[in-house]
Amino acid sequence: NARKVVFVHNHPTTSEDPSQEDIETTKKLYIAFKYHNIKIVEHLIVNYMGRSFSFSNNGILQGFEEYIKKI
Repeated sequence: NARKVVFVHNHPTTSEDPSQEDIETTKKLYIAFKYHNIKIVEHLIVNYMGRSFSFSNNGILQGFEEYIKKI
């Protein structure tokens, strides 16, 4: 009965920036989970040096929410 989830994955490179595939996959998951009333509260990408990128802190998850309101 989860209501919230966090995704974390690694990039085995020096870049913690999300790829277009990372963004599109997260968007699809966001829409699917929203349908089941489950909120994605964070998606973190961690590079091999320990630096991370936060979808939440960078406004990407909020952008998905705005996208959903339009469809």
